Amino acid sequence: MEHLLPLRRAVLAALKADAGVLALVASPSIYPDQPRGEPTWPFVRYGVGVTLPREAACLSGSDISFDVHGFTKDRTNSAGQIIESAEDHGMRVGAAIKRALHRRKLSLPEIGAVTIRSTSGRVQVDGATPGAYHAIVSFRAKVTA
Repeated sequence: MEHLLPLRRAVLAALKADAGVLALVASPSIYPDQPRGEPTWPFVRYGVGVTLPREAACLSGSDISFDVHGFTKDRTNSAGQIIESAEDHGMRVGAAIKRALHRRKLSLPEIGAVTIRSTSGRVQVDGATPGAYHAIVSFRAKVTA
């Protein structure tokens, strides 16, 4: 469990520093968990991590599975015309999230070496907001202390 918080902080920092993500989502709209109040669309949030300890005589660490979520609506121009559908925008946000984190190697003083790999991704209708789409990109992080 001790690896979850440092990993979340590092993932959020990586997303907020990535030009591809920032081209689609403003940095203040990248949240560590569920946004409080009404978020500014589009937005990204870190999902809950699940950890599985890995221990051996010469190794200590964990495997952490986590999701990063992207939420999008139709993009419109100043005249209100749709220039990109929420689904297409969701696909681009999901792809940017994957590019920012897949095969990323981190060295975190609190927990050690971390390697992140994308394991799956999908875009679906967001059931909470009519007309919105929800990208979910799943990752596995290997922590070696």
